[in-house]
Formats: sequence, C-alpha cells, structure tokens
Amino acid sequence: MDGIYLKSVNWAYALAYVFLLALLIATYLERRVRVTLAARNDTIKLPGKRVVNKPTVASLLELLRSFQVILVDTGNGTLRVLPSNTNPEVLKALRLAGFSEDIYLK
Repeated sequence: MDGIYLKSVNWAYALAYVFLLALLIATYLERRVRVTLAARNDTIKLPGKRVVNKPTVASLLELLRSFQVILVDTGNGTLRVLPSNTNPEVLKALRLAGFSEDIYLK
C-alpha cells in the first residue's frame, strides 16, 4: 500500500490502524447481535429472505444499508423521520445490537 497509494510509511501504518479499528467495531457488532439472538432464542430475516440465528457482519451491514431517514424542512429547522415502510427487520437488527432508531433521528 505505501508505495502505490501512500507516500509515507507512517501514513500506511495509520491506514492500517484505521482498518483494524473498523474490523474491531464490525466484529463487536456481529458479536452483540449473535449473543442477543442466542439469549432470546430468536432469528433474524436477512436480505434474500434468509432466516438465520448467527448473522455475519457482512449480512448485517447489507441489511442496515437499506435503512433510510427522511429530512423534512419545517421552516424552523430540519426534522428527521423514518418512512412508514421501514423494514421491521432493520429496526430489529438495531435493537439486537443495543441501539434504537433514535441514533439516526437526533
């Protein structure tokens, strides 16, 4: 990487650390969802209508990619709302990870 895209070895190390942090966060997300699903003895429906009890981080991120927020200009500011047709499995995945949809709406 350092000879092609980055001009300094230190920049290559910094990019490697960023990749490592992203991987740790993704692994933590996967672990939280899997532990919660196991504790509830539940499953989640992923894109492609696959029902699993041990989702991978790639499948979770694919599911969360469909999450949309609508910005409404009220004149006094911008209001964030969820569409009425929000996939309930996306909201379930957020809750399984320990979050609510409020993290997108504030």
